[in-house]
Amino acid sequence: MSNEAAEFEERDRADMVRLAAGHGPALNDLMERHAPKLFNYLARSLQDENDAADLAQETFVAFFRTGRNSTHE
Repeated sequence: MSNEAAEFEERDRADMVRLAAGHGPALNDLMERHAPKLFNYLARSLQDENDAADLAQETFVAFFRTGRNSTHE
């Protein structure tokens, strides 16, 4: 793994830990890094940018809920 990929992975890991600890803004950091690629993938797959935007948003909402709930189990 390249240094850049390792750094990227470490930032994701740190943001996920912060999110699980209840720090909501960590989700913004994750979204900044991953939303464009997710949206592009969904837009190509669904052939509809509106549906892709909705599904990308729903994905991050679900991720947020899962991350927040992981500390309450």
